[in-house]
Amino acid sequence: MLELPAIDFSSSTTIVAAQIRKAHDKFGFVRLVNHGVPVELLQRVLDHQKEFFAQDLDYKSKFLADSGYRTEGFNPSPSNVGIKIKREHLYLFLRPLSRRDPRKWPDSHKYSSFPRVLYVSYHCFRDLVEELGVCSTKVYEKLIVALSMALDLDPLYLRDTLCQGELKQTFCTFSYPNNEKEEERDEIYGVPEHTDIGTLVLLFADGVPSLQVLLEGDGKWHTVKPLPGSFIVSFGEIMEVMSNGIYRATTHRVTLDKCKPRCSCAITFEPSEKAQIGPASSLLDKSRHSRVCYRRFIYGERYKEYEDGKFLKDFAKS
Repeated sequence: MLELPAIDFSSSTTIVAAQIRKAHDKFGFVRLVNHGVPVELLQRVLDHQKEFFAQDLDYKSKFLADSGYRTEGFNPSPSNVGIKIKREHLYLFLRPLSRRDPRKWPDSHKYSSFPRVLYVSYHCFRDLVEELGVCSTKVYEKLIVALSMALDLDPLYLRDTLCQGELKQTFCTFSYPNNEKEEERDEIYGVPEHTDIGTLVLLFADGVPSLQVLLEGDGKWHTVKPLPGSFIVSFGEIMEVMSNGIYRATTHRVTLDKCKPRCSCAITFEPSEKAQIGPASSLLDKSRHSRVCYRRFIYGERYKEYEDGKFLKDFAKS
């Protein structure tokens, strides 16, 4: 099982930058501990998520997402041609507020069996997710500065370039069943292999080992050892382009455990659809490549191609 090195995010930004670059070069993913988001908050989100998905389909369907890719609301197991997927997920827009549809947000007052004393300042699932959005944004803000520093760029370069317009933040929570059938292990997935499209994704989950990464070094799939309370950072395609290939968008997938169901959450950060994306010119002599590897483009253009399954190398290679 692959054990990602734990980066102490409470350290100085300079130290974090160096550790992130080293870990990413080897594993493609990065794990953060002491990240400032209360572990109790993460656990409560997972607990409420489990209780929501335990409701009957009639109730969950009240929040059913509209048709289309990555629309807000509840999504039952998709039916992809050639790929069997078993999962349910809930997709909620955090920022900007203009994207949000409150009708798609479940209210755990309607179904929760948790005693009120457990809520403290978080009175329902909506409050929990709102607080998580605020706390995770602080992680993103420090992380994006550290990533710039690790590339020897101005500390604010990535932040300012990617914030042309409003930064988009989304919360997505997944529920995966277990799968006892050995013969289906390579046929049915929670999430099939993919790379993330946006800037960064913060992942957290329960203790069931189902996340797998495809390491560039040996070309093999490795199951990531869980560490509850930590964040795993997945670098999206936009980071790969902005860094001219230094930060790669790592291929990963989610398998179904034989014995236990699994729950996980992802907080995604994306630039505005109008943002101009392209390699930083100052990286051209410093990256592993001697030339520009990606052309410049508008993020919204790539988003549409991603929906259609077009690979980054086919879309943005110069």
